[in-house]
Amino acid sequence: MMLSSTGLPSTYQVALTIFRTEGFRGFFRGITSTCLRDLGYGWYFATYEGTCRLFRWWRTRRKEKEYFPESSRSSHPYGVLMDSSDPATLLPPNQHHVNHASLIEEIDSFESELSWPELMAAGGLAGIMGWLCTFPIDPIKSRIQETRWVSPSSTPNFKASKHPYNSTLVATRSLYRELGWKGLWTGLTPTLIRAVPTNMVTFLVFEMIIGAAGGKSH
Repeated sequence: MMLSSTGLPSTYQVALTIFRTEGFRGFFRGITSTCLRDLGYGWYFATYEGTCRLFRWWRTRRKEKEYFPESSRSSHPYGVLMDSSDPATLLPPNQHHVNHASLIEEIDSFESELSWPELMAAGGLAGIMGWLCTFPIDPIKSRIQETRWVSPSSTPNFKASKHPYNSTLVATRSLYRELGWKGLWTGLTPTLIRAVPTNMVTFLVFEMIIGAAGGKSH
């Protein structure tokens, strides 16, 4: 057996064992549950984007109250500040940024007014939402991927073996019978605690890179 420097089986040996015991489809064990889990990451990015837009709206409202008295504010049909220095505020909300040449330009112009603490707060909220939407599927995926195939012989034989969780639904039912619905949320609290600083840093670094690429920094 080929071992790594740590004394554990090497990546090649693990891959070879999976292929011998489960065939080619062994590399895709749990793909359905993995795809279902990853669908929830849409809310991850939506939360970040929505929070950034909310922060920017708050800043716009504060500027409006600070620089424009109530009696002198323009009755703009979309309720945003009429500021000729920011062409985006002169457009309806669904037409903002339509003329940008690239995604980098859109992100840079939209987020340039936000501070690092605001970007980090948006990243932390995104991390929480991302895990809340994906966490229940994660233990199901892990159960499918970690369970070994059952073979009637002492020597694993893929053709004669049978996986105890042959579908995502079977794994879900089994987990529910053993642990109830709480089993789908076991370990959520420490995961959320970890997700906040991790995603704060992740999105801050992302914005710093975007800002450097666009020639600006927050």
